[in-house]
Amino acid sequence: MRLFLSLLFFLSFSSGMVYSQVAIPYRHGNMWGFADESGWIIITPKYEAVGEFVNGMAWVKKKNKYGFINRLGEEVIKAKYKEVSDFGLDASFVRRGNKSYYLDRHGRRTVLGGVRCYNELIVHHFETYTASGKIGLLGKRLRLSRTGSKVFVRDTLKAIWEDFRQADSHPFAAVKLNGKWGIIKSDWEMMVDYKYDDVLPNTYQNLPDHTFVYRLENKYGFLDESGEVLIEAKYYQAEPFNKRGLAKVWLNKHYWGYIDKTGREYFFHD
Repeated sequence: MRLFLSLLFFLSFSSGMVYSQVAIPYRHGNMWGFADESGWIIITPKYEAVGEFVNGMAWVKKKNKYGFINRLGEEVIKAKYKEVSDFGLDASFVRRGNKSYYLDRHGRRTVLGGVRCYNELIVHHFETYTASGKIGLLGKRLRLSRTGSKVFVRDTLKAIWEDFRQADSHPFAAVKLNGKWGIIKSDWEMMVDYKYDDVLPNTYQNLPDHTFVYRLENKYGFLDESGEVLIEAKYYQAEPFNKRGLAKVWLNKHYWGYIDKTGREYFFHD
């Protein structure tokens, strides 16, 4: 009995160490695995590439396809996807063939976690497909009341777009038609018409910031979460707002600094 309890304690302690220790991508020859801070290998290098662990999951590349492992090195989602994102919101956006969708940590299709808006919990989810070189949306968009009493399912939206961009934390997506970009909402209604040369959702570390960078006549500016102009297009180049509420902008190739959401400029450098 004492031996059994000792073994149980050892296994529990060892498991806790595995989940708490730092796992750093490590390359041996041409193969990748993970090591701890001291360089001790904790997951054998056997993959073509690996990503960092996010919420206990890391993507791995095997035979030119992507899947996921947990901190024990177990392949919990088989490597069969063309593209994947990390598990920053406890779900991964994946692409397989001409379809893209979200997976939970068990490898099952799921909708992305909700965003509270007024009196409802909106579960936003864009599932795309490709037809004749164009991009459309599949009927996987749901809206639930807080009690779960309402469910609305949309029909498939015809593939008409030339390009499609979405940040995991956004209930919106940027879409391109006839060379111009607009913004569509999670209920598939257009929020901003096709009038910009480029639109980029904020993908900064899955930050729940619903602003956009836009380009018009070779100048960059910012749109707010309703699609209205927050900062007019006057910069040579711009990056999304970070978690401190600052965005890096350039006046030219060499002169740059930061702005906040009021448009105030800080610490420009030559």
